[in-house]
Amino acid sequence: MFHVVSTKHGNTGAVCMATKRTDTGEHAILLGRHWRPSVNQWGWELPRGMGEDGETPCQTAVRELQEETGIVADAAQARIMQYMHADTGVLRDNIAVVHIPVPQDAQCTHQHDWELRYMDWFPLTEICDAVAHDELQDGITLAALMVFNSRQRGGAL
Repeated sequence: MFHVVSTKHGNTGAVCMATKRTDTGEHAILLGRHWRPSVNQWGWELPRGMGEDGETPCQTAVRELQEETGIVADAAQARIMQYMHADTGVLRDNIAVVHIPVPQDAQCTHQHDWELRYMDWFPLTEICDAVAHDELQDGITLAALMVFNSRQRGGAL
């Protein structure tokens, strides 16, 4: 007998790869410092959330970005880069890695709550260094960053 878990009626979730260009032309990516009770620690993560009934993955990503940061993005510019599964041994649901280019002047405007303490933009090179130094540990964030980096290197962005 196998047991699997599905959330939100199996709606596809989305992880937001919100980017803007730095002065040097490099991508800066938005990360938030989240409290995760399951591991009893703070960690840097990409904004993300579960899909609601009737939403496309791009609509989910844009909604989650606005809910968590206050940044209003154009859903027409959001692009699904890849679908993934967070844990194929237990979780049935899909997660869409969604690239959302935002305006250069985009700023986080929401007051943060107990779960989300701080958000900031980081150049991709700085994020890669953080991964190399074991400073990013969230599996969904690590996987989405790999997708983004692979697409960027392959010229697909």
